[in-house]
Amino acid sequence: RDFCLSRGLGDVYKRQLPQRGLHVVWSTDLPLYCVVRPDHALASSADVTLNDVRNHANVVQSRALPIRRILEARHSWMFSNGPPPVVTNSLQLLKHLVVEGNHVALTSEMDAAPELLDGRLVGISVSGINIPAQSISVAISSGRVLPRMTMMVSDILADEAQSLLAAVRAKA
Repeated sequence: RDFCLSRGLGDVYKRQLPQRGLHVVWSTDLPLYCVVRPDHALASSADVTLNDVRNHANVVQSRALPIRRILEARHSWMFSNGPPPVVTNSLQLLKHLVVEGNHVALTSEMDAAPELLDGRLVGISVSGINIPAQSISVAISSGRVLPRMTMMVSDILADEAQSLLAAVRAKA
């Protein structure tokens, strides 16, 4: 999914990285997760399939995001069979509908990290054929001279992102 946080020193990418001009400081895969409330019927499942997810009220990210386009290309039946999902551009609204209602959502551990850590959401691995994964990377420009502070900030950002994911995965 396209997401780039840029402050002129370095970037966090949650999509495929450009091939040239970047030094990757840190990178890891983000498997697709189904997030639900702790009292939801799927919450006790070790893993779920897309069919399991489709049998429940869904909230999905908009077509503007690559993860949604990939899901539609590989698993179009998810969006055409059954009741239509709630579609939003807002990650906050997506998580709110899951936390406060009976919706389920497909997202990553990083997107739902605060709610997974505080117990408002439960993350369940999505299994099956052609399940898309995302990745996250901290990268800095290698095509220009950057202040030494750039590497320091990107190292801190990489450490924080890695620690956050480790905490989420340890709780799972």
